[in-house]
Amino acid sequence: MYAKTWSNLEELARQIKAVNPNTHVWHYRNMQLRLTRNEFDCPKMYDPSYAGYFLHNKDGSYLNSTADFPWANTTCESFPNATYSSNTMQYYLDWRNESARNWWLDVHIGSIINSSVVDGFYWDDPVFGNEGMWIRDQYTPEELADIDSNMQATRLEAYNRLSRGGGFCTGSTCPTSIPDVADCTCTSPHSNCTCDYSPEAVTQNIITSQSKSGNPVLMHVPYPFEFHRVDGGPYNVTCSGPAVVQWQPDPASNPPNLPHPVQLSCLPGSGTMTVDFASFGLPTIGRGVPVLPGRGVRQADCSVFAANSSCDAGDTVLQQLKALCDGKQSCRFNTSHPIFTRPSSGCGDLPVSALQLAVRASGCQFGTGSGVVLHFREQLAMFLLARGDHWWMGNDWIAAYPPVFLPEWDVDYGIPISNLTIVGGVLSRQWSKMEIRLDANTFEATFNSS
Repeated sequence: MYAKTWSNLEELARQIKAVNPNTHVWHYRNMQLRLTRNEFDCPKMYDPSYAGYFLHNKDGSYLNSTADFPWANTTCESFPNATYSSNTMQYYLDWRNESARNWWLDVHIGSIINSSVVDGFYWDDPVFGNEGMWIRDQYTPEELADIDSNMQATRLEAYNRLSRGGGFCTGSTCPTSIPDVADCTCTSPHSNCTCDYSPEAVTQNIITSQSKSGNPVLMHVPYPFEFHRVDGGPYNVTCSGPAVVQWQPDPASNPPNLPHPVQLSCLPGSGTMTVDFASFGLPTIGRGVPVLPGRGVRQADCSVFAANSSCDAGDTVLQQLKALCDGKQSCRFNTSHPIFTRPSSGCGDLPVSALQLAVRASGCQFGTGSGVVLHFREQLAMFLLARGDHWWMGNDWIAAYPPVFLPEWDVDYGIPISNLTIVGGVLSRQWSKMEIRLDANTFEATFNSS
């Protein structure tokens, strides 16, 4: 979220939180630069007592540039060097100056930590001079290394302060990352992935993550890929229990998308499931109003699920899914399974790609499945198995997309009361309200209430 001044940001954040308390609001800052649109900082650029805070050109003038951001339409026009009429005037902080570093940490990071409505910080650009390489010509390699090393040290200190204060960092310069629970290669960040789910890969990734438990971490969960699909992606199903609507792609026109894994999941701690409806063909799914890709999701209502007797693969679909899923917290199946073939009659000339699978279960609360985020449940288990004191799990930079808050992020797991243990390929950790387990042999996560 952006605003011209800190006070405006606070007010904007309050308005956003009033509409949706689960919306995260963060403050943006390109760390290399001091944005002079902030009315509290603007005078400092021309106050002699702050002259040492900012970098200068070889001729002694301030080293500055402009950022052509779409939301930036003002400058410090009342100050002598503000010669640009429509862009944001920027000055480069001299990170070698201890007073400047402390000012940035105490005032700017402190204002976020002390805010009751702003949750975190978005940082951009990991290397000094990343934007506008011409500024590097002003300094020797040794000077650049000194500026950059001090900037990096300040960034890490800011990140640690922010984490200790209950805030989080998102963006390209958050210092600590951890691997995915499986080793995946994807044609996009959200789909068409080839993954190594071997016990060795899964175990090693969790061990690697656990070794960083002393660091602040943002465990990045890819933004649900239906917002990025040309066709709008899978359906968002309105249901109290696990449910999914999935389609079978046409292998002739869409071969990279085969096969399509589907996962039904219970919300952790809410019980196990019993499949009570499954149909492949042209089932009734309670279609909602279509929405544009990138601005919403297609809707389905499981309360009106019904088989279409004229185009349906029959009871074998239900029996297969009951065998796979009944009595479990989660289950996976694949739409390339032979039971998901085009019914022999009743569907006219429709290709397989026009057919859909609709599944509904009862017995537990709806949990996020792989129709929304690839192996989210296993990522969640990994996060809780390895989590340190200052870890966050959520979406990274989502730009103009609507906010998404997954229900698992509202579950109370308690606090960890034991360390990660590994026995026979099963990784486990006891939390005060739930035991977390991930069987690396079967890639199955379980969350058992204490």
